[in-house]
Amino acid sequence: MPCAFVSSVIPAPPKAVWSVIRDFNGLPQWHPAVVESFIEHDQNAAAVGCIRRFKQRSGDVIRERLDALDDRLHVQCYSIIQAPLPATNYRARISCGASRRTTPRSPPGKRASTVPRSTRSSWWPT
Repeated sequence: MPCAFVSSVIPAPPKAVWSVIRDFNGLPQWHPAVVESFIEHDQNAAAVGCIRRFKQRSGDVIRERLDALDDRLHVQCYSIIQAPLPATNYRARISCGASRRTTPRSPPGKRASTVPRSTRSSWWPT
């Protein structure tokens, strides 16, 4: 079975990155393909089980359920429950944490300061 995995380093500390991606209703703030989003039935966007409905630039509408949200580990899991995609039982996980990369100001062979300056963010279907 094919599997996808996306990982990138973002030039911001993990706390700042997590504050953006943890918002289950915040896709339009950071995802270029999403133009609008709302949480159904006026539920809290941090409530496990809430459903987000979002519209892509293409006009497609997708509904996803928040399955897990862990602020300590910076992990969010969700499932697609309705989409114009040829996929079934789709579940995904997005997470972020301190990058192990050194910064340009770090001496060779040394790690960055104790406050991470960059974040590794990862997404993959599970």
